Amino acid sequence: MTKIFFDIETYSPDTAQRPKFNEKIITIAYKAENSDISILKEWELGEKNTIKRFIDKIIRTDRPNLVGHNILRFDIPVLISRSFENGLGSLNELMTLFLESYSIDTIQCLLPANNLYFSGLGLRSCAGYLGIEMNGCPGSEIKDHYEKGNYEAIVHHNIEDVLITEKLHDHLLSCSFRPFKD
Repeated sequence: MTKIFFDIETYSPDTAQRPKFNEKIITIAYKAENSDISILKEWELGEKNTIKRFIDKIIRTDRPNLVGHNILRFDIPVLISRSFENGLGSLNELMTLFLESYSIDTIQCLLPANNLYFSGLGLRSCAGYLGIEMNGCPGSEIKDHYEKGNYEAIVHHNIEDVLITEKLHDHLLSCSFRPFKD
């Protein structure tokens, strides 16, 4: 099983705070265990090819283990939605691909430590709890950076999210939480 740490960034001209599942995917950063980080950029490849290359990575990986922060509630549903919209497979094929890939969502793992509340478990907050300083722009600024063509800020943010997620995952593995007896 190979872990693939990943994060997507999306763009919507809508100024609403809540992300939507139909937002255009503009970057996908990923890092397979013991390898360098890769970033796929919509402004270089187009959205369809950006998503396709990530799907191809998943397909080529033996027993992929997708790891991310809030991936079950956002990243994976958006990937499925945008993949379908871009004609990259039937809904059944896409659901099967992402559901057969074992997924670890670090935000879900942290819910018991936060009285089962999502509030306060954003990636920036979690990084702070671990003493990790984040230097990238906040996610709320992605829209403006995209519209201004300031792509380097988006890339930096996306890469930082993947690296923080990997550190958070490693921290969770080092915890000795065992609620059930063997």
